[in-house]
Amino acid sequence: MSSELCLYFAGIFFSYFVQVAAAYLVVLLLSRLLNRPRHRFFVWMVFLSGSMFYWAGLVGWNLRNLAGGHVVAGDMGPGSVSSFPSLILMPLAWSRATLLSTRLLVIGYLATATLLLVVAAWRHVRLLMVLRHARPASPALLRLFDEVRRDLGSPSCELVILPGLASPATAGWLRPRILLPAICEELSPTSRIADVLQHELAHVAGGDYFWAGWSDLVCRMLFFHPAAWRGAKLARLQCEMACDLAVIEARPEHRADYADSLAYFVRLRMLEERTALGLDFAAAPSNLGTRIRFILAAPESLPWWKRVSRTAAGLGLIATFAVIAPALTVLLAFARPLPPISASRLPTTLDRKANHPRRIGRQTSHLPSPPSLSKLPAQSPVRETPVYTLTRSSRHSASEPDGELAGAWKEPSSVAQPSVINTVRQAIIGIAVGRGRDRDRDRDTHFAPR
Repeated sequence: MSSELCLYFAGIFFSYFVQVAAAYLVVLLLSRLLNRPRHRFFVWMVFLSGSMFYWAGLVGWNLRNLAGGHVVAGDMGPGSVSSFPSLILMPLAWSRATLLSTRLLVIGYLATATLLLVVAAWRHVRLLMVLRHARPASPALLRLFDEVRRDLGSPSCELVILPGLASPATAGWLRPRILLPAICEELSPTSRIADVLQHELAHVAGGDYFWAGWSDLVCRMLFFHPAAWRGAKLARLQCEMACDLAVIEARPEHRADYADSLAYFVRLRMLEERTALGLDFAAAPSNLGTRIRFILAAPESLPWWKRVSRTAAGLGLIATFAVIAPALTVLLAFARPLPPISASRLPTTLDRKANHPRRIGRQTSHLPSPPSLSKLPAQSPVRETPVYTLTRSSRHSASEPDGELAGAWKEPSSVAQPSVINTVRQAIIGIAVGRGRDRDRDRDTHFAPR
């Protein structure tokens, strides 16, 4: 792989990084416009899924073109530069460093992604090993669980007790199971336990275990982008708040008791530091204050004009991102060296001073203005040519002696020179008179008596 090709792929990676960061900001603003947590959770999952599919498409498409020999980099002419929104030229001396660093980054990405995937697989295997120690719940808990599930109309699932668990959790997608800590058996089947069961059944109904595993996979494949980790964290928070909302909407009079149950299991998890598996009821203790404020707050009913305005603002954000996303493409290329300039073409100091704009203007100001029709300069008279002298001599050849004929070839003095018009007129008249005399002489000779 050449250094130009490495720089081409580096530009693709940089463009992806910038575009995903811009998408994160758009989704963050869009989530502020949504009122329900389940809608916000859906938006964040769309962001994570779109980032993952976009990355897989970029890598797969470019690897296929590279294998087919369709990727041409480093030959960017002036016409191709204008087709890209932005072009960054790198010094040609960085070619070796670019080639080496690109290889190291590719190896580092593959090694890190493989390591993270192995860790995720190990966590899944450990969960399966821990689930072997699960045991059925007490008959009282099973009766309460069946009542709550029938009231909500939730799909069938299994309720088990898992020793060593920190808080209630949900595990499994095709075969979901609700896991309760052993301390729940010590508590009587009260409304607090009913609220906890209802929360976990909301996770089962929404298929949140599958989406949690998918977001975990996205974070491991896109570990280099902070927006992926932040988006997965916010999606997890909105998922928990959506299940909290399902509980308080079914039993709004138990808001305070439900918030107290949440605080109880969070405190139990922080003190005993037990294992957290799947989607825990007390997951992310740092979000405890946000969840409790959301539980205790009264539901906000928005008027129609606010809903319409928020919908229009959300559509505007999506349209704006669709317009600016292609403009965030960045192309990296090496700067071409300039052609060598000979020493004779190099401007000297005197040339630079002479070609200075101020000096050029000063020189042009002293140039004479072109003559006008009203101010023509006086021209010196044209001197006689030998043609005129020869004409005059031929005219007087019959009456003048040879001495005068020889003197007729001399140039006349400049004092007695006629004007241009008189000279031309006399030349024409002399030629005409001479030709007439020659015709008369030929006629006389022809008609002379013999």
